[in-house]
Amino acid sequence: MARQRISMLFFLLVMPLAVSCAAARDTAGAEVARPRVTAVQIGAPAPCTVETEESSATCWSKVTPGVPVSGSLSFELLASPQRPGIELFDDCGGSFQSNGTLIDGNAGRADFEWTPPKRSPTVCALTAIVANHDVASQFTVVIRVDEPTVSEAFDLGALRVAEYRWGKRAAASYTFDDGCASSFQIADIFESVGFRATFFIIAGWVLDANWPRWKGLADRGHEIGNHSLTHLDLASPDLTDDQLTMQIDGAQQRIERNIGERPTTFAFPGNSASPRSAAIALRSHLATRNPGLPFGSGFGVFHLNSRTTSDALNAGLEDALAAGSWFVVAGHGIDGNGWEPLSSEVLVTHLTTAASLSSALWVDTFRNVARYRLAREQVQPIIIAASQQTLRVRLDGNPDASLLAVPLTLEVPIVQPPAAVRAHDASGAEVPIVVAPGAILVEVLPLQEIELEILPSGA
Repeated sequence: MARQRISMLFFLLVMPLAVSCAAARDTAGAEVARPRVTAVQIGAPAPCTVETEESSATCWSKVTPGVPVSGSLSFELLASPQRPGIELFDDCGGSFQSNGTLIDGNAGRADFEWTPPKRSPTVCALTAIVANHDVASQFTVVIRVDEPTVSEAFDLGALRVAEYRWGKRAAASYTFDDGCASSFQIADIFESVGFRATFFIIAGWVLDANWPRWKGLADRGHEIGNHSLTHLDLASPDLTDDQLTMQIDGAQQRIERNIGERPTTFAFPGNSASPRSAAIALRSHLATRNPGLPFGSGFGVFHLNSRTTSDALNAGLEDALAAGSWFVVAGHGIDGNGWEPLSSEVLVTHLTTAASLSSALWVDTFRNVARYRLAREQVQPIIIAASQQTLRVRLDGNPDASLLAVPLTLEVPIVQPPAAVRAHDASGAEVPIVVAPGAILVEVLPLQEIELEILPSGA
């Protein structure tokens, strides 16, 4: 099987092309049969595939203006095969690019890419000519170039809220307990790579003079979480309900009073919880760091110690990406400060790796990921209305009032890519979107309506 290269000529068809109908003869005087185009295929959501004995066909496959599509031309040389001459052109200002040709005996296939014109709607006649010796066959197929409708562009039966924000494959949150003095150095390290951390502090151990520093971290986007009032074992059967409430709710109120923001997540001292203390914690907090409270799966805790290496942390992160899970790290301090402190060098090395994975990994505070996951479970996208060019969707359900301000990522799967799309909310304000591989991503609040609009080419 020999591979030969196509020679293509690109020009506008302005008049019928004259093709000899008389039989030709080769150098030995033998009659040469006319080459024959056997099929033309243009890739599209509904591929235009024509197999006919005729010299032309109308195939009303629709392609998007300016968006390249692949195609192929199949032909037979019938007799005396030699290097064929192949021409592909249209009458509407598109362009072709050869992707090679393959000859096997008397049969051949030429692959190409066709870029339709950017204007729409229009109708294009694509013409293929295959010449062998002094005779040729011509074949023309007609294709409509127009913006896809909403039902053609999107898979309306597969709308969903992404597992993680902006469609990332996994999430990671880094938490540090006890309110160690090195927490402020840790915060600086996280900020150096554009991340924020969660600090679960023991409210009863914070000196009055240090509250402004914790408030400063909260103002910079870090989470100040609740790690109890005085770090008692909250699984102990000796503690009464009132004592548990003071350790949990009393600490929450003290943190809110001093930093101006109520903590909504809780980390049990020593990760030790009982059904009784868990119920009290979840009465006043959205989530705890203990797996299963309230998350049942997709959540594991990686506990740091002074022997933890960046390789071990990176391996845990890779496992989370492979599983599509939430990687939660729990530590204390760094560089000799706090219980089993981590090396700052290890932390910096690992966070550099995490930052390099930003296209697939969402790194955020424990609170923000927990709120996203809880809100996601309480809503579902429903189509309010759909027209030829617009789609209105609402995230419907009965979400907790505390989650109404949580931005969720709506995934709209793409079937046929439109040239341009914009989104706006019910007030008409434009909403940012991301065109990801295979989907349009747009942020929507629970109970909010959003409208996607397919724009005319060039808009």
